[in-house]
Amino acid sequence: MRFFIFFSFICSWQLAIAMDQYDGTILSIDQVQTNGTVYNNVKITISKVISIGQIKLSSSIDLYDPLTMQVSLAQVSYNGVTYANVVALVDKVISVGSSTSTPSLATSKIDLCSVSDSGQQTLNYQKLGSGQMVTLNLPYNYAWSCGVSRNLLGNGVPNHSTTLGNFATDLSAQNISQSFLLSPSLSTTTTKVAPSGFAINSVKFDPGTAGTCLSSASSSGLGGGCDAAGNGGPWVMEALGNSSPWVFGFGTDSSNGHVQPNGQYHYHGMPNGLIGRLNSSSSNTMTLVGLAMDGFPIYARYGYTNPMDGSSALKVMTGSYQTKPNPDLGRPTASVFPMGAFTQDWQYEANSGDLDECNGRYGITPEYPKGTYHYFISDTYPFIQRCVKGTPNISPQAPGPGSAPPMGPPARRLNTQTLSAKR
Repeated sequence: MRFFIFFSFICSWQLAIAMDQYDGTILSIDQVQTNGTVYNNVKITISKVISIGQIKLSSSIDLYDPLTMQVSLAQVSYNGVTYANVVALVDKVISVGSSTSTPSLATSKIDLCSVSDSGQQTLNYQKLGSGQMVTLNLPYNYAWSCGVSRNLLGNGVPNHSTTLGNFATDLSAQNISQSFLLSPSLSTTTTKVAPSGFAINSVKFDPGTAGTCLSSASSSGLGGGCDAAGNGGPWVMEALGNSSPWVFGFGTDSSNGHVQPNGQYHYHGMPNGLIGRLNSSSSNTMTLVGLAMDGFPIYARYGYTNPMDGSSALKVMTGSYQTKPNPDLGRPTASVFPMGAFTQDWQYEANSGDLDECNGRYGITPEYPKGTYHYFISDTYPFIQRCVKGTPNISPQAPGPGSAPPMGPPARRLNTQTLSAKR
């Protein structure tokens, strides 16, 4: 009976035809294949058996289906009895290969009612202006819980490196406390918001800037008519662009983050370091990276080719914003400030990319197999959505004066820590 209960919580994997062993607590699997990756010597626990003997595997390797989180096992030995063609639902991954930690498969779902993590992170970056290298060793922590609402507590310290950062202010711990709707619903209108949302690690998503340029601006340097803290000019500066080095030096690091004057680290674009912490196989599985201010989920870079088919191939999601064919009247010259440098340079063109005006779409995801509206962080403008389709749990606001630094030169551990795949 315990065996049957155990097997009903295994993911939909079909494991190697070799005999798998179950000791009443841990299931030991020789090989598991999911999304083209084979994992060796996997140890897992399960919560429920879905069926025994009702399927016939065609593969010599057991397979895992990340959408249903069911695993299909060719043969399992338990108390001297061999069970054939077992389907179960996975509870937790104990180890893979020689690993002794407690990671989960990259395809495991993230439960934003129980995810938490804490530790120490070494942060290296350059100090804007002086060029001095700074090394900090700061604690990070975050915890998600659910009650009447979904709640996030954390200190906003990134749980990844800040390589290439050029920060005007030293990064420091914050007091992050944010609530989200448990059951968000779509509105008939869109709402501009800042910040856009929060990442799983409690770091803020805040793609806009307070920086502006005068119409007479002649350069991005000091005295050239632009100021990252704002100078009353009408032209709003973008922190990220489609060329490198970008025309404006906001000092963003390899995760497209930097620090506001109060020491708060935040993301302007793709949070590469966070993605690496959540999912080392992010090109093979969708990666949930946070929640928008209306409570809908935010994913990074990849989505299903067919938004309603979780078995369809993943593709890089692209935004549907394009630069205007001609500069607006009174805009600083495009020979100095290429099109795309200012927020006003962009316009939404429906169906020119994969996503809507809020960089989102409706479809299924690993966490929402029945479908939900969700946003994407994309490698193309707007990078992180600037509006929401639901009702935000904050008052709509423009980026505050802390959104940009001074200008510079051009505990349950998270169940999505990924396994080392051994092919």
